[in-house]
Amino acid sequence: NVLFIDQEGKPLNLTRFEAKKDYIEDGINVFQRYIIRMPMGASFFIGAVLARRDCYLKLGGFNPLLPNVNDSEMWMRMLLYYDVACIGKRLVKYRLHETQASTSIDDGDGLNLQGLEEHYLASSIVIEQYKNRISKWRNLKKRVFIGFSMGAVYKGSRLFKKGKFAVSIAFFKTALKFYPHIFAKKVLWRFMIKQVQEIFKSTISADR
Repeated sequence: NVLFIDQEGKPLNLTRFEAKKDYIEDGINVFQRYIIRMPMGASFFIGAVLARRDCYLKLGGFNPLLPNVNDSEMWMRMLLYYDVACIGKRLVKYRLHETQASTSIDDGDGLNLQGLEEHYLASSIVIEQYKNRISKWRNLKKRVFIGFSMGAVYKGSRLFKKGKFAVSIAFFKTALKFYPHIFAKKVLWRFMIKQVQEIFKSTISADR
């Protein structure tokens, strides 16, 4: 587990990574949870992961084609081959500041467009290359792709409400790229209707 601190070393009231309690679990089970929530960003902090060197060597090391998310891709591969032990006690301090690499793909309100696309690519690579180790991999692939598509729609709608129309449209286009049939999903239309209602209500309130 990780304790977030600010530039002065003061604790921040943030929780993001998965290890909230002690447990030992089959890596395949953790993999299923991990990849499903990938559209929201990584749930393991690289500075809090401890693994034997031969684990990295067996899996071929970090992928140089994924410079910003090669840790997330590595953890997915590792989960498919090894069990996981987590310690819930906060043993790592993570200082947050504006210049760190992770802030370039995470704007505090979820992944930005670059971050979302790179996490999607990492998930796609793992599913395709290791599908022989993933039970019902086709169903998982569809679920993950829909998750990324919905994540893009969610972020796009939030940006639209903020008046950032060009960026929001880019997210909607990316949603279609992730899962072309997303606009046929009832859950999406329920979400979009709710968003339009909120925009309508806020516009009326502003006029008053």
